[in-house]
Amino acid sequence: MRMPGRWTIADVGAYLRAPKKFVKVRGEMWPVRPKGLIGFRARLACAWEVFRGRADVLVWPGQER
Repeated sequence: MRMPGRWTIADVGAYLRAPKKFVKVRGEMWPVRPKGLIGFRARLACAWEVFRGRADVLVWPGQER
């Protein structure tokens, strides 16, 4: 199961600049999604931040599978 992670905009920028593995999704190459948070409390805390409008949701390509 893929789990959510909590990233700042700086974390996203650093991830995009770092060398990484890629996966093919619908004929396009995309960076592999990094491992996220483990545990119900951490996931609930992230969901609460989105609910309160303090965070946004990022959907990775191919995540709907």
